[in-house]
Amino acid sequence: MSAAPGIVIARMLAKVALKYARNWAMKEARVRGEWVGELQSEKPVCREAAVQAGYCADSKCRLVLNAGRSPLFFRHESGYDYKFETPLITDGGSTPRMARGLVKKWADLEPFGKFKIPFYQHDSNYANAGCWVRLPREEALKYGVPVGPRAVHTDWVWMPLSRVMADTLMFQCMPCGGRNGEVNAIFRAVRVGGGAAWRRHRERTHV
Repeated sequence: MSAAPGIVIARMLAKVALKYARNWAMKEARVRGEWVGELQSEKPVCREAAVQAGYCADSKCRLVLNAGRSPLFFRHESGYDYKFETPLITDGGSTPRMARGLVKKWADLEPFGKFKIPFYQHDSNYANAGCWVRLPREEALKYGVPVGPRAVHTDWVWMPLSRVMADTLMFQCMPCGGRNGEVNAIFRAVRVGGGAAWRRHRERTHV
């Protein structure tokens, strides 16, 4: 007995949807800006330092320092610049080892892989509940933020962040060199699983 026409159509549409989803996931994610400047150093830290920063003793953490003369920051397509606070002790991307292995052929979820800079930014923004921002001149004038007579940008200003703002900022800064599937999977993961880390940092810093 042959399948009913409705079932045949449903199966056909399911295959089309799966093919579309696969193709979408493999496409390059839309780039929303660029990282400018450089880090001064990235060095492994001892267990004691990792624990003091709020991580497990077996976490492989690094101490990250921004460069003094040409600090690393993200220049968003809107013209806003975002810079994370250092010195920072970070474990990079807190991605499960099993998940890394399962998607290794099409996604880089390594803690210190190609997305390590957005991961650093995210950890810093979680640890400090904020980041540094500067506005382009036209935006500063629009909102009444002080800007020098010939300055292109305002000075760096500290901006408090909520957890959703920190997660969204990472999402905005991640696409450089990434695929839709990678970027969206990481963003969903931090939205679902980042709450405990956010609360732990707030308890540790009382912010």
